[in-house]
Amino acid sequence: MLLSQIFVASVCLSLLTIDGFKTWESYKERVRENTILSGNLARSVAQNAEDTIKQADTVLVGLVERIERDGTSRAALERLQKVLVLHVGELPKLHGLFVYDATGRWLTTNRNMVLNANNSDREYFIYHKTHPDRHVYISKPVHSRSTGEWIIPLSRRINRADGSFAGVVLATVHMKYFRNFYDTFNIGRDGTIALVHMKGAILVQRPFQDERIGFDLKNTPLFQEHVANSPTGTYRADSTYFDRNERIVSYHRVEGHPLLAVATLSEDEVFRPWWMDAAKHFAITLILTIVLGFMGYRLMRQIGQRLDAEGQLRDAQNTLESLNQELEQMAWLDGLTGLANRRRFDVDLNEEFHRAMRREEPLALILIDIDHFKQYNDSYGHIEGDKCLQKIGRVLKSCMKREGDLSVRYGGEELAVLLPNTDEEGAMVVAERLISAIRQMNIRHKDSPTGLVTVSCGVHALIPFRGRNIPADLLQAADTALYAAKAAGRDQIVCASKLKGTE
Repeated sequence: MLLSQIFVASVCLSLLTIDGFKTWESYKERVRENTILSGNLARSVAQNAEDTIKQADTVLVGLVERIERDGTSRAALERLQKVLVLHVGELPKLHGLFVYDATGRWLTTNRNMVLNANNSDREYFIYHKTHPDRHVYISKPVHSRSTGEWIIPLSRRINRADGSFAGVVLATVHMKYFRNFYDTFNIGRDGTIALVHMKGAILVQRPFQDERIGFDLKNTPLFQEHVANSPTGTYRADSTYFDRNERIVSYHRVEGHPLLAVATLSEDEVFRPWWMDAAKHFAITLILTIVLGFMGYRLMRQIGQRLDAEGQLRDAQNTLESLNQELEQMAWLDGLTGLANRRRFDVDLNEEFHRAMRREEPLALILIDIDHFKQYNDSYGHIEGDKCLQKIGRVLKSCMKREGDLSVRYGGEELAVLLPNTDEEGAMVVAERLISAIRQMNIRHKDSPTGLVTVSCGVHALIPFRGRNIPADLLQAADTALYAAKAAGRDQIVCASKLKGTE
């Protein structure tokens, strides 16, 4: 009776433990997915800011060169005004282009001139007047004196021939351009996006609030603890500059400019659906566990129903065995690509090697490495890297024509194909088919010499003999051939036998 009680209690505890473990794993996966999402969002915002500033600054550079060459005579300004109108027409994100003399007086603009207007009090004008550098200067947002709307000023200094201060050329960007871009992202009701100056001031933010423009973040944990140590990152915060809610915070420095893109996701919004599903799942599991415990109790208390209870218990055991078999089958596969995993490869290699030894048949192995895959991940992100692996995995599956052939994700960006009863010539045919099919997928890779994702292959085949060969011989030779293919420039196939022949 005591053993029966222990058994029932152990089964119930095991079910709850397994369910708790799976729930915890799904929670960690949820955190990982949203961390990646937040990081990608910050990178997108940073890239948008970089592109926008680059476009506006290109216009400013051209205008400064033109003014310093042609001067500011009436005729030159009339010609310049037409150029300003043309530039703003080509770049709708620009609110306006303005030229001021050394006193801040308006010389020309694409907009209607404001009578007696003077901008010598503006932050950018004071900066250029007191600083001789010629870099683009990004100011805090201001209300336009010509239209009254929020704008972000970008400016450059104009010099006289002797290098003295001659004025300022200004490009103003619509703040609503950034706001409209940020509104395209699905970040939930409580998510935020902000573009922040490295001095700490908020330039633009979603959700937009007038009082938040220019708000100083320099003394917040974002700058003090994170930006100070790394130009990009993601962390979880109990509270932020925006509110007291727990958030996933990602930030990314805008390359070449003193700006920081910040994206936050509300943990309440991110995890609320997960918590609801987890609670439902736990409730169902708990009910099933209670039912199972009650059945065990009935088994012990009602001897007359022992046979029925034993049948129910056998059914439960069969169900658990079926689940375990499914889990065991899943353990043989790589979760990302659906190919066999390293564990399956080790087992099959050993079995096929000894089968080939008994039958005196050839056994071939192709080791495959995706060329420049680290650079691909760095350029396109790990999500695109995973998609690339999945596409190549599907190619490997489609090229396997026989039931006994095994396609494997060997590790990271390395793949393998095990070909029983196949000599070197046959393995070369398969390798050439693989490398051609991958090229034909036309996956773009800007950091590859070919501009496309390619692979390198190392091929070896042998007829193993007892006492002379071990499975590691096949693996080592194919790996040496793969190394040679990579050393020779990648995007090619090298046979281990050819290496031996040249030595």
